[in-house]
Amino acid sequence: MFNYLVGTIDYIVIKNETKKVALKYFNDFKEPNKLIIKYPNKFKNHLLLSFDNNWNIDSRIHTASGRIFKDNGEVFKTEKMDPICSNLSELIRIETISKI
Repeated sequence: MFNYLVGTIDYIVIKNETKKVALKYFNDFKEPNKLIIKYPNKFKNHLLLSFDNNWNIDSRIHTASGRIFKDNGEVFKTEKMDPICSNLSELIRIETISKI
């Protein structure tokens, strides 16, 4: 799951922000051995994926209704997850270049 969300190849993300350009280095981090899933997280359509390498990824699951479960207990069809690492700046090197 971790490799699916983060990737298996070293790479750099370049993000064009309003007043700066951010370079995020996704390399040289420890692989996890354990995953704990907490549901619900912030909302009923959020999961918190806590890996034992200190990555905490908040995932919003997209469904047709915005809910995961139907009233009868069945699961709505999900389309994708939007993973956001809540503590990314603690885990990878991030450089910024001012545009001003």
